[in-house]
Amino acid sequence: MNWLVGSVGVAAVAVVAIVSVVVGTGSAFLHPRLSNVGAWLGSEAAGIVVHVNGLSGRPDGRVTLRGAAGHSVRVVQHGLSAYLVDDTGRVSRIDPSQLDVADTRDYHIGASAQPVAGANVAYVVDAERGVIQRIDPTTLATIGTPLSLPAPLGQAGVDGTDLLWVPVPATGAVVPVRAGGAALRSPSGLPAIPSP
Repeated sequence: MNWLVGSVGVAAVAVVAIVSVVVGTGSAFLHPRLSNVGAWLGSEAAGIVVHVNGLSGRPDGRVTLRGAAGHSVRVVQHGLSAYLVDDTGRVSRIDPSQLDVADTRDYHIGASAQPVAGANVAYVVDAERGVIQRIDPTTLATIGTPLSLPAPLGQAGVDGTDLLWVPVPATGAVVPVRAGGAALRSPSGLPAIPSP
């Protein structure tokens, strides 16, 4: 009789273990993705940016951009990455884990500096002079040689495939710029930037 009770107990534990493994882990191909539910907001003249929590609507972090007091600061955010541009054209990257400025570069562009970021690429666009410079998204170091297009340029953007699209009002074209692979051409025949 004891062996029967023991066998039923072992079988019950085995069934519970199997059910908990199947139900507890869910589908093996489903992985949760963490996302940033907040936004960085720049200031008009204090050289400060504030991170606002999207769920509570309250500030939960603040970063002071050294040497930018009295300058307006614009923020370009892509996912967890955030880039700052002050009105002198200096571009800085925020390290979200440290809530501090990780790197700062001066590309000598001035107020028309337009950082544009994707998942794996980043650019600095000089809209007034029509110059596009690929940069490292982490260190902000320049990569390759700049691409020149007829100035002025419109607001550039990166799509989901890390392809940069740059409006060129003078020609009525939108020029694709790819960080890797063969150079593409726009309908106007303007070249796109190849990888270095």
